[in-house]
Amino acid sequence: MSKVKIALTLIQMMKKKPWIPILLIAVILAPFVLLVSVIVILFSWVSWGDEEPMKIAPYQSIAAQHGLIWQELLAIDLAKHEMDQDKLKPGDLEDDFVYYVQVERTTCTGEGEKQKCTTTTEKEKRTYSFSQVMDNLGFTQEQREMAEQARALLFEQYGTGSVGGGGSVDFAQNAIPSIYLSIYQRAGEKYGVPWELLAAIHRIETRFSTMDPMISYAGAEGHMQFMPCTFIGWAHPSCSGAGKGNFTSSEKTSLAMIRQYGGLGVDADGDNKADMWNITDAVFSASHMLARNGASSGDLERAILSYNRSSEYVADVLSFYNSYINGGYVLVEIPSPSSSGFLRPINGQMTSPFGPRTHPITGVPQTPHKGIDLACAKGDPIPASKSGTVIIARWQDASDPTKGYGQYVRIDHGDGYQTTYAHLSAILTSVGQSVSQGDIIGACGSTGGSTGNHLHFEIIENGIPINPAPFIGL
Repeated sequence: MSKVKIALTLIQMMKKKPWIPILLIAVILAPFVLLVSVIVILFSWVSWGDEEPMKIAPYQSIAAQHGLIWQELLAIDLAKHEMDQDKLKPGDLEDDFVYYVQVERTTCTGEGEKQKCTTTTEKEKRTYSFSQVMDNLGFTQEQREMAEQARALLFEQYGTGSVGGGGSVDFAQNAIPSIYLSIYQRAGEKYGVPWELLAAIHRIETRFSTMDPMISYAGAEGHMQFMPCTFIGWAHPSCSGAGKGNFTSSEKTSLAMIRQYGGLGVDADGDNKADMWNITDAVFSASHMLARNGASSGDLERAILSYNRSSEYVADVLSFYNSYINGGYVLVEIPSPSSSGFLRPINGQMTSPFGPRTHPITGVPQTPHKGIDLACAKGDPIPASKSGTVIIARWQDASDPTKGYGQYVRIDHGDGYQTTYAHLSAILTSVGQSVSQGDIIGACGSTGGSTGNHLHFEIIENGIPINPAPFIGL
């Protein structure tokens, strides 16, 4: 029906039953009114100005402590209280997102007849996904839409992750990436600072450098989140307030300027630069700063407060520090781009490889499988495997949500390669959008022809699907 016919129909209906077109208009406009109301309320609250750090800090603190995404915490809190900022209770969100299970662990020593095994029961922390939280809280459809729209708007304004950037990796409470251990230990030894403290701060600040980009809303930069004025020196003429200052890129690494203005930046790798974005320089600089503020003499709280004046921040850092000291630490590997440049989108087990298989729904043997399936929970964030431009972001068949890919995203990387992300429960990007590696583009789900929550992931080379496994280190 054309727009003209619709208008004429409404006029005729207005003459006969004036309440009908009013009702129709209300129904048609309802989704748009909801979206506009979310935008107006949200951005009247998140165009915060000077109050911004104070308002989002509780959400960032909870997210950092439990490996969550602060934008999702805020979105849930807003939807719980119908966008009424005066009723928000970030302290209640921990119970909404975090739960514990009893896990049995068996440890064996010796071999053969001399082998002895002991079994212990431990409490293990786990977290609910964004979608699971909405289910558990019994959200209405309107609340779900509020939460999803608020999350999308927050992602758009701040990116994802607790420093206001893209995708991140979750770590267990006592996990430490093995690639950083020697850096922590050398930096700690040089300045007399417990290396576990450096690891704890690195964990809190950038989740072991997995946040993207590593620039905070306040202007802190790099692996250990230094304010430029702290790194270069507060005596610099441009330094005041929070300490962002006004520096060129070359000035931010200048040893001469650090000496002149009394900064804490350190050239730890001998390349004649002190660089916040160099992991070795950043960790040594943090150790230098902590030592200057009491860590080398055992006053850890004062040292941590020099990094961040929040008492919650101190508690969070000490929580991880004590986990490493008392419970022992576990070395883990960080998912990172392979030599091909593709990032493994999620760490879940590969449940179905590339190539011919018996179709899990139709039962037809030797059905081509054009990608790989990776296990994930509904709502888990799905990042872009490589930077590029979104060329598809939709249902494969909107008339039948049980067919094919379901909701899916395809990204063109501009070098003959494309990637596909299928069976998504939500699409968090749009066609034409430029995305960086690690940006969240969707959420794990089971839409389309799927038997359960997982990510169907494809790499396409010059129009032909190829096996993604070796490209992402599998």
